[in-house]
Amino acid sequence: MGYDVVGKPDVALQLFAKMHFQGLDLDSFAYHVLLNALVEENCFDAIEVILKQIQMRGFENDIMHSITIKCYWKRNRLEEAEAFLRGFLNSGFLQPLPTSPLFITSCLSFLVRF
Repeated sequence: MGYDVVGKPDVALQLFAKMHFQGLDLDSFAYHVLLNALVEENCFDAIEVILKQIQMRGFENDIMHSITIKCYWKRNRLEEAEAFLRGFLNSGFLQPLPTSPLFITSCLSFLVRF
């Protein structure tokens, strides 16, 4: 996790791959730190893989959704970010919508861009 925080997600991904190969896995917190570091460093090719890992392990929560919105925003994929947000409203996946400060900040940042 330390490599993520200091801006070396490539090293973190290598360690993650070694751990995964040996049958070890990250916890929810470490997955979200890794995901956020990948977004911050614009490592968009690895983000989809990590998102799928998070979902497969049942670690999907408002933190992951906030980072996903941030990813769309950084990639200037505003239509996808809008569709992602609308999906919350239509799917009933989260009842009620997440109210963590991180999620609210991500949503507001997205809306301000419009």
